[in-house]
Amino acid sequence: MSRRLSVLETFDDVHAKIRTTFRELSALWDQVHMSESMRMQRIKNAVGHIMELCDSMNSSEMEMVEEVIRSIEDYRKKVENMREQLGKPPFHVDPAVPGQLHHLDATFERRENLLERLHTLSQRLDIEDVELVQEFDKLFSDDVQMKYEQYKADWEELLAERLEMFLKLQKEMNVWARSVGAIREVVNQDEELKALLESDPISEDFVLTQAVIDSLSSQHAELKHIFVEYNELMQFQWTEKYGELEDLWQKCHVNDFDRLFESEFNAERHSEGDFERMCAEKERLAVLYDHCKPVYGVLDRWKKAWDEKIEIENKRKDPSYFKNRAPGHSVLKDTRIEKDLNDKILPRLMNDLREAYDVYLQKYPNQKIFIESMEPMAYCKWQYELHDREKEIERLNKMEAKKQNLEATRVYSPVQRTPTTAKRHGNFRTPASCSRLEPVAKKLHFESALPLIHSPSTSSLVSIITPVRQAQGGPKHSSPKEDKQRLGARSVTPSSAAKRPLAKRNIHF
Repeated sequence: MSRRLSVLETFDDVHAKIRTTFRELSALWDQVHMSESMRMQRIKNAVGHIMELCDSMNSSEMEMVEEVIRSIEDYRKKVENMREQLGKPPFHVDPAVPGQLHHLDATFERRENLLERLHTLSQRLDIEDVELVQEFDKLFSDDVQMKYEQYKADWEELLAERLEMFLKLQKEMNVWARSVGAIREVVNQDEELKALLESDPISEDFVLTQAVIDSLSSQHAELKHIFVEYNELMQFQWTEKYGELEDLWQKCHVNDFDRLFESEFNAERHSEGDFERMCAEKERLAVLYDHCKPVYGVLDRWKKAWDEKIEIENKRKDPSYFKNRAPGHSVLKDTRIEKDLNDKILPRLMNDLREAYDVYLQKYPNQKIFIESMEPMAYCKWQYELHDREKEIERLNKMEAKKQNLEATRVYSPVQRTPTTAKRHGNFRTPASCSRLEPVAKKLHFESALPLIHSPSTSSLVSIITPVRQAQGGPKHSSPKEDKQRLGARSVTPSSAAKRPLAKRNIHF
């Protein structure tokens, strides 16, 4: 009922729109004084268009309904066929459960994919003793489904094993072919082996049978003997040539960054071409060393003297250096050697190096010598500057560590440090040092500076800290001599205090 009302309401809207349109058209025609016959002709044309549109809509909707009915019948037949193949009883499709058809379609698609994968695996592995369903548009029972799932798991595992073995053999043989010329010739002469080494076993079109694995394994074993002999020979030649090259690197002061060859031969990374390049580098450095031998000789002596200087400085950093009494250890000897190095040996070697390099540049003006990307004299100066910077950094680090240690002592010390306590715990002061360091006029006389104490409660008592004998004067060289009369007047004994009961006590406080 609600759908019928909505359709009628829509029809009323269309009817009102047509009426409004004809009314507007009549007003437009009145402006040009159009005749009645022309108006009727135009109205007939408009009505004809509307009637044609309605007929077209009716026919297209009728075709749509017929197609829906036909598709429903086709799907019903398809569902009956699927349930018959699955061994299930037929039933009528309930319009209230629209998901049943989609569930059957998903099941059909999943089993179709399984069947396609099984056919692909059987072709790649060359398996012919297993019969599979050839019609992809048919379903099969649950028991067949489980059997096919087990086939798929076993064949996938077998394919992975064969693929791993093939890739391993293929990789090793390709490495051998790139490194060894004899193996490369064998591979080029055997077209079948060459095709296997250049193939892509991961491709779905590649048939990976057991016969292919066996054939490749036998050829791998034959080529391995050639490779082992070649590898032993190359390791011996490489080690020998590398020792000569390393000696030339050391003599020519080649930077570690520019030493491009490894110490050991590795067939996976090195080839005969790498060995030839090593030989060429060795010949080049030998010629270079012959030209630069005078300069390198002086530079070697300078480096040796410089290392000896650095060694002495490092020994002096040891806290037990000045207390060491071991045989052969002499602070005086090290000091003399260091003085000779700084004042005589190193400056003389710098002058010799400058002269030798000038002579070299006169013979080979276009072939400058570079050590650490610097010429020899610049390199030596750079070593001096670098050493000075390191010493300055070390000095600053020590100052910072000392400062932090002092701050930690101030923060965590159990005794409150004041300027007075810091001075007290400083240098040990004796009367002799005081007299030499401070004027006599600045010394304090506590006997005359402290005031006398008058107390009615303690004036008649004999103090236990009252001196019992006359205080002796200090050394003549440390303090001025006291007045004997004043010193005697200040000395109070128990016997003298008894004779003068009203005298002042505790005058020393």
